[in-house]
Amino acid sequence: MLGSTTATIAAEANVSATLTAPQETFWTGELFPLTFRTLVPEAKFQSMVGSVEWRSDNMQVEDWSEPEKGRQRFGTNWMATQAVTTRGYVPSPGRITLEAATQKVNIQSADRSVGFQQGGVVIQVPVASAPLTLTINPLPQPAPEGFSGAVGQFELTSTATTDKVNVGEAVTWTLELRGTGNWPQIRRLPARPLAKNFEVVSPGERRSAIDGKAFDAVLSEELSLVPRRPGNFTLPPVAFVYFDPAAGEYRTLQTPAHPLQVIGTATAAEEGMPEHTGVAVPDLPPPLPLDPSSGATRGIHPVAVSKWWIPAVAALSLPVVLWLALAARRRKLTDPLRGQREARARAMAILSQLPATGAPVTVAIRRQLIAWQEATATTLGLGVHPACGVPMQRALAASTLGTPDEWQRVWAEADAVIYGGADILPADWASAATLLLSATATVEPPLSAIFLRRNLWPSAVSALLVALALGAGAPRLQAAEDAGTQAYLAGDFVAAETAWAAAAAEEPLAVAPHYNRALALAQLDRWSESAMESLVALCLDPGDPAVRWQLLLSLDRSGIDQTKILQLAHRPGWYRVATHFSVGGWSRVFAAACFVVGLALAGSLWLFYGGRRGAQAGWPLVPAGLALAVALVAVQAQASYGALGAEETAIVTLDTALRSVPTEANAAQKTVPLPAGTLATAGRTFLGWTQLAFPNGQTGWVRSEELTYVYR
Repeated sequence: MLGSTTATIAAEANVSATLTAPQETFWTGELFPLTFRTLVPEAKFQSMVGSVEWRSDNMQVEDWSEPEKGRQRFGTNWMATQAVTTRGYVPSPGRITLEAATQKVNIQSADRSVGFQQGGVVIQVPVASAPLTLTINPLPQPAPEGFSGAVGQFELTSTATTDKVNVGEAVTWTLELRGTGNWPQIRRLPARPLAKNFEVVSPGERRSAIDGKAFDAVLSEELSLVPRRPGNFTLPPVAFVYFDPAAGEYRTLQTPAHPLQVIGTATAAEEGMPEHTGVAVPDLPPPLPLDPSSGATRGIHPVAVSKWWIPAVAALSLPVVLWLALAARRRKLTDPLRGQREARARAMAILSQLPATGAPVTVAIRRQLIAWQEATATTLGLGVHPACGVPMQRALAASTLGTPDEWQRVWAEADAVIYGGADILPADWASAATLLLSATATVEPPLSAIFLRRNLWPSAVSALLVALALGAGAPRLQAAEDAGTQAYLAGDFVAAETAWAAAAAEEPLAVAPHYNRALALAQLDRWSESAMESLVALCLDPGDPAVRWQLLLSLDRSGIDQTKILQLAHRPGWYRVATHFSVGGWSRVFAAACFVVGLALAGSLWLFYGGRRGAQAGWPLVPAGLALAVALVAVQAQASYGALGAEETAIVTLDTALRSVPTEANAAQKTVPLPAGTLATAGRTFLGWTQLAFPNGQTGWVRSEELTYVYR
């Protein structure tokens, strides 16, 4: 009731807000501004409260700017104005509607029956804009080769520290991309092909924001090249493809080639190599990605060892308890008198805070009386706004609840304090109002209402709909996989990766989408990402040889050296047993073993009390011992997965930096390198950043899109 009251006050006070964009149509990924503007009549304006409240689920946006305040004349009236701006982009094409934005404003309120007037009660009202509908056009197709999703305005530069170097000395080759655009979608710089006559050391890419802005950034990478033999070489040109939304077309930036003269004598290793006179034939060809999978294998969600006893009990009791709990909750939600009961409780609480005897009227008392009138009007179900004096008195006179004369008197005394300027609240007012409200008590819905059809049946319908939704997920997932397979076999690896990424997001525990996406990422030379997707598939189905092949290949090409990942990939010693099942599979093995132990012990006790002795009573202990051994193996096998057995574990997908605060500004904080393959515990999130925690207590922030999760 209070929400509708403040909305009415805002409308009658001529307070308004708008959310606008410079145009109605944009390209996918195109950066554009949004402006939220609030207008309040100066005669009623007191102050703005807090910041703009807005949800931007379908956009990537920056924080709102500092408010720009001013005043503007409309006819004979002056309006106080406030404007804030932000920038953002929409990552997917289609027709979207941005939610309304809201700003809370303090304005002066007075008696509605005589209009607004200076000196009334100050009331806080939320002012909301209308939703904003935009059309997001897809980028032109087909996209040129090398396009990775960058949209905006960019510059690409390439520099080398020298053009002449001795054998064994390092030359630094720096590639830098800077500009304005959809930077959260730009994950890495273009790959740089190099001759095999150089040893290459890369500390990783560095990303920094320009002036602290999320969509103005610089991405750079320094390669330290150490030549192994003399000669004249060329650091090749590098191309970067992006979409220019202003021109509506794709553009290609290309750096110049850098000639490099290497002087001196070849290293000892190179000197010892004979001149090649032919092509050496290997026993086996180098490994390549295998064929996509069309299997329907689904991983099992992990259960912590400390909670392995829960599923057995919950499997029997949880459905019944949950059903009854939902029905009990719905019993109150569907109660026809719920709104009146809650309003009555609010009104009684307000009355308990008012002075019991006559006291001078303060601003706080006037506000409490306004709130009491709103709650009481809802309790009585009068259908009249409490601030409307004459209509409210008529409604009270026609009411059959309580004593109409007493209600009219109490209401008139409250109006006199709120709008009439009375300085003292009558001594018996609070007690009289409490007595009248006490007579309007409503009866709580009985417990038997749990079993009413409207309360009990919706729970069953919800469970049925969930089951149908899970069953209907398979065809959609299969359709996404089929689209990915067709694109992959046609050589469109970008489309294949996109389709399989969507399938993996829809069903995180399905093995095939993760494995197939790893194949597409490998074809795009995104080896560290391929390794992480392969690792996810392996944790879900450790027995699949194709998944293991792809993981070993991706680890080799990406250079990731993480102990736990390598142990699961190579399966030394005990790990051949541990990787026979996934973490979720071992939890089921443990539960089954415990069930066997319980049955065996119960059977032995039954035989003993039945008069059996010795071996006759003790033979069930043999399967109990075997089952106990299996349970211990399951516990140890689960522990072998380490952090990869926990749902909250995140894997760093790309070489990045661990930041002390969640911002791209490098100059304002301390950072340390964080290589791909690092395992950490994911914590809270903030505006596209995720906080990571490490076993030694270290914490830091990385971009959320740079993380991969096994079980979600």
